[in-house]
Amino acid sequence: MVTGESMPVKKEIGDTVVGGTMNTTGAFTFKATKIGSETFLAHIIKMVEDAQGSRAPIQALADKISAVFVPVVLVLAFITLGIWLFVGYSFSWILACVVAWASPHL
Repeated sequence: MVTGESMPVKKEIGDTVVGGTMNTTGAFTFKATKIGSETFLAHIIKMVEDAQGSRAPIQALADKISAVFVPVVLVLAFITLGIWLFVGYSFSWILACVVAWASPHL
């Protein structure tokens, strides 16, 4: 499973097996040559932790854009709401328009 074979692979005496290997026939005795942080699984866990702890360069750019874009959109939305209220539309009518516009776009 760990090494990616989709079908069982026959092992002979002296072959290396990896933790998580399934024994499909009989019984066997094995010798642990690596334990704890030296194992293949420990290396996979370390790589996943490193990947989760780092950020992709594009993510930093997306954060910068959203830091400006989201507040600008919110300000424009409130300005639009204010203009519609000033013109004389009721809040319930404005809300109905927003829902009617948003529902086909969801």
